Amino acid sequence: MTFRLIDKKKLQALEQYIPTETLKELINPDIDMEDHIADAKVNYATPGLDTEAEVIVAINATNTTINSILSALESYGILRST
Repeated sequence: MTFRLIDKKKLQALEQYIPTETLKELINPDIDMEDHIADAKVNYATPGLDTEAEVIVAINATNTTINSILSALESYGILRST
């Protein structure tokens, strides 16, 4: 599937004449909204990462979020699959 980015001004102009939901269907008829990807934790602190195991768990959680984002981008055809 190929995607074409639409200039924001052009999109706003189209929205004056076409309902937003219809416009979304015309632009991407085959794509349903994905589930929310878990937010990456950003407030790690030294007391919470006392052991090597805790650091590894934190890194794995961040990597899981990154992989979910990459997977979504690949499924939308924005990135090539590996």
